[in-house]
Amino acid sequence: MITMKNWRERMGEDMRLRDLRPRTVEGYLLATRLFIERVGKPPEELTEADIRGYILHLREDGHQAPSSINIA
Repeated sequence: MITMKNWRERMGEDMRLRDLRPRTVEGYLLATRLFIERVGKPPEELTEADIRGYILHLREDGHQAPSSINIA
């Protein structure tokens, strides 16, 4: 079962395997945590519609820069 803790650990490991820099890893983990908090669902219940809706929210309501949206 996916939990927030093991999801975060796994995602961090995957990014370190790709040799991403620590600040990049932190940025991606933060962006993903904010997404999950906004959607309000556990990771195993997330859908493509959740992702699309969040990106639209960032673009239209959040007034985010394209580079920030790409990170999210």
